[in-house]
Amino acid sequence: MSTQMADQLFPSSDESIVDAPVPVKTSKKKRKTAEKASGSQPTASKKTKSRATVRDLFGTDSDDDELDHSVGKKAAPIYSYVTRRLANGFSRQIDEEKTGAFYIELKVYNSDEIERVPPVNRWRHSVITIKNKTNSDTESWRHLNAFIKETRKEFKNRTPTFISSYQ
Repeated sequence: MSTQMADQLFPSSDESIVDAPVPVKTSKKKRKTAEKASGSQPTASKKTKSRATVRDLFGTDSDDDELDHSVGKKAAPIYSYVTRRLANGFSRQIDEEKTGAFYIELKVYNSDEIERVPPVNRWRHSVITIKNKTNSDTESWRHLNAFIKETRKEFKNRTPTFISSYQ
């Protein structure tokens, strides 16, 4: 593995160092309003108010944020389930007791529908989501293996590209 960084190997003109112009301060004096100039009202110093964020007001709704605060706690358990999108919502079947040596995550989308959806939100549009703990001696594993083999055949004429593991 190369010890050179990406910016050393592939310099980009977008990332070149540019000297930013230093802003010039003008010597314009600010005028006081008539009330402040006459001294009739004491001048109160302005205090900066920090605005409350949504997180401050309502807390967090992300499981990832909860994990950040819980140092030393175990990760959440992995469950096996099938979620299907229905006309008026979703249907989920879950098995909390299922065990297996492998954990498979599979999502199926309608291509025409998700092409218009940003990648970060695509998970919401899956037709079916399967998360399954399984062993290599199950029928679902054999079907998955067959699917992978057939998919590899579709890509056999494509040149592979090496992607480093960044370790």
